[in-house]
Amino acid sequence: MNVKTKLSDCLRPLLLGALFLGTAANAAVQSIDKVVAIVDNDVVMQSQLDQRVHEVQQTIAKRGSAVPPASVLEQQVLERLIVENLQLQIGERSGIRITDEELNQAVGTIAQRNNMSVEQFRAALTHDGLSYDDARDQIRREMVISRVRQRRVAERIQVSEQEVKNFLASDLGKMQLSEEFRLSNILIPTPESANSDAIQNAAKQADAVYQQIKQGADFGQLAIAKSASETALEGGDMGWRKAAQLPPPFDRLLSTMAVGDVTQPMRTPGGFIILKITDKRGGGSQVRDEVHVRHILVKPSPIRDEEKPRLWLSRSIPASKPAKTSANWRKASRKIRVPPLTAAT
Repeated sequence: MNVKTKLSDCLRPLLLGALFLGTAANAAVQSIDKVVAIVDNDVVMQSQLDQRVHEVQQTIAKRGSAVPPASVLEQQVLERLIVENLQLQIGERSGIRITDEELNQAVGTIAQRNNMSVEQFRAALTHDGLSYDDARDQIRREMVISRVRQRRVAERIQVSEQEVKNFLASDLGKMQLSEEFRLSNILIPTPESANSDAIQNAAKQADAVYQQIKQGADFGQLAIAKSASETALEGGDMGWRKAAQLPPPFDRLLSTMAVGDVTQPMRTPGGFIILKITDKRGGGSQVRDEVHVRHILVKPSPIRDEEKPRLWLSRSIPASKPAKTSANWRKASRKIRVPPLTAAT
């Protein structure tokens, strides 16, 4: 019994210590990161979302617009991250790779466009609280996404001159040569199976936004805060569009509007849309002749006068009919050889 008492006295401090340590450990546990979306075979983490929201806020601030709170941006940024993640997975499965050399060139181009050296660009990122390595990773991702889009859209098509003429004479060709509009949009969505109350509520929201614009509110800032469009984070900027590319009645309205004008909210299947014309261009025919040129260069030298290169070329490329000229040049460019320069003659 004494032995048990002694063992109990010895073990009690250890058990109490373990209990206190366990309690302290549990109290110190904190959530470091968490999954906010599962995207096919990958996930989007909270840290990724927070970082992108921070980057978007900084971009908006640089434009001179008021920065919306993170809660306003999170949903749109998350949707953008999900789409990008899917495109990156497609790129990985397709074997698209960006080499370090290509990435360095892209970083150099971005720095040059901002009138900076790469080192100045790196310092500017640090000043803005952004990591240079994170920026390189983001540029690499955007390059992969760009190539995925090009691969899915681009096709190798051989078009004859007659096909070009036929196209330009068609209604579609005339549309392509028509005036273009730089547009921004704000979309107030309506659910697919919306009842009349939901539609009326969306119409009131759209009208309230329209009234704010008429009173001088910044269109881009309202797009960021209120719009459900895919281009909301860019201030609603849709880029350049033809009038015929837009649904009625916008296709008819644009030709009567001036730069800076804003449409009233219009009902579409996706909701109520407000458009703003920020610029115009084109509207006239701009057809130019292009010439495909080949050349062979044979340089004179101190031991080779100018007459000999002319003689070699005249023998290699004899006068021929136009149909044979291209073939003769290709043949000459493969076979022509300059004699060894061992002595002057």
